[in-house]
Order: sequence, then structure tokens, then C-alpha cells
Amino acid sequence: MNGGLVQFTLRELKWVGSLPRLWLVFALVLAIFALTGPFGTYEVLHFPARLGYWFIVQAVTWSIALTTIAFCGAVNGKRAYDHFPVVLTGSVMASVPIALAVEVIGIFMFGRNLTLTSYIWQLALSVPISALIGSLVYFFLQPGGDDVPSGEAPVQIRLLKRLPPEKRGPVQYLSMQDHYVEVVTDKGRELVLLRLADAIEELAGVEGFQVHRSHWVALDGIDSSRREGGKLILRMRDGAEIPVSRSYHKEVKVVLDHNADSGS
Repeated sequence: MNGGLVQFTLRELKWVGSLPRLWLVFALVLAIFALTGPFGTYEVLHFPARLGYWFIVQAVTWSIALTTIAFCGAVNGKRAYDHFPVVLTGSVMASVPIALAVEVIGIFMFGRNLTLTSYIWQLALSVPISALIGSLVYFFLQPGGDDVPSGEAPVQIRLLKRLPPEKRGPVQYLSMQDHYVEVVTDKGRELVLLRLADAIEELAGVEGFQVHRSHWVALDGIDSSRREGGKLILRMRDGAEIPVSRSYHKEVKVVLDHNADSGS
């Protein structure tokens, strides 16, 4: 399996798992299932056992669903929870292993027999339930006012929506790392599975320019510049040094000179 897809999937899982709202939805769904006892569990299990059963089922099925959704996002080269069709597709795909997992749990809890008929019946239940819960999670995870602390760069900049909320800030520069773009803001850095050209397009409204086939810099992120052996080097505010390729020398010099004149 492509290592980049695995890394992206794991990074997406780490991000979504850090959001308190995800666990709020999980607790809400768990409470509903434990209290109402659907699919006959109300009649055969007392509340403590019913709560334990549904906790196990929800923990296992949510793990499968979140992993599948994150993987679908990786395949599409985008953060899954920014795109409802990706979430819905991943939720429906996840219902296949989820149905099997629920049947296996039923074997241990209730002594059921796993048959093709029981699996198909469970799958028929899992598809709409997975789609419903996936949709619920999607809408709960959409950026809100609490995602952007005071003084942070506006989330209207599309590229910032791909970053964890705590790393959203004024963009300093972008650098290619294999198939990823490293997005550096004044709040931190994050790898995003995206082409540099697409990342630059999502920075519409941010004053900056490409200086190399692998680098883009924001004008406000530049601390100083120097020449070294005929090469132009930009020193960024975080101390990083970005090389300027010869094809961009003239454009960069014009911008830097204009900026110096404006600041004088």
C-alpha cells in the first residue's frame, strides 16, 4: 500500500481524534443507543450491560468508519471532513466491515451463529446507520467560531481549513515534501497531501509569490535576503532559509525592492 496514503490517513485520524466535538457526538449516539436499547437489546440486557455492549459496538464501528473515511480523503488528496461526498462514501464503504464486526461481537455477547443470511441482514442495517452517523459527524465538525482563536488568520483562506484549528494563522511559506506541501504559519506547521500549485490557488488573498518550483513565500513572512555564491536566499521570520531559483530572481528582486521602498 502507498506509504503516503497511510501517513495521510494516520494524520487525519490524529486530527479528527483531537476534536472535542467528535467525542461529544460519540457520547450522544452512545447515550441514545444505551437508553433506547434498539435491536432487542432493551429486552435482553439490563442498563449497565446494555451500556457496556453499545460502548464496545460504537468504539469498534466508529474506529472502522473514521479510518475508512480518512483513507477515502487520502485517496482523493483532501481532508475528508471538508467534503461531504467523501464522508458519505467512506461511511457506506465502512458498513461492509462494520456489519461483520457487529456480528462477531454478537457471537461473544449472545452466542449467535454467524451465517451469510445474518451478515446480509446486519449489512442492510449498517449501511443507513453508518451513513446517518457519518453525516452527523460531518456537520458537527464543520468549522465554527470556536475553531479560530482571536487574532488568527481568517478561515476564508481555503488552505487553512486543511490545518488543525490550533495551527491556523497567517501563512509564512509553503514547501514541497515528496507528495505533500508543508504549510508553515505563525502557529505551527502541517503536512498536507496536495500539489503546490493547488495550495497556492487556495491562498487567494494572501500577498506572496512563488520563488522556486518547491517553495512559495508570503511577503510578510520574509525577514531578510542575502546572496551566497550567486544564489539569492530568503530568510524567513522563523529562521528558515528559502532558495530562490534563477528563473524567479528578477521577479523576487522587483518585489523586495518595492517592499523596501515602501517601508522607507
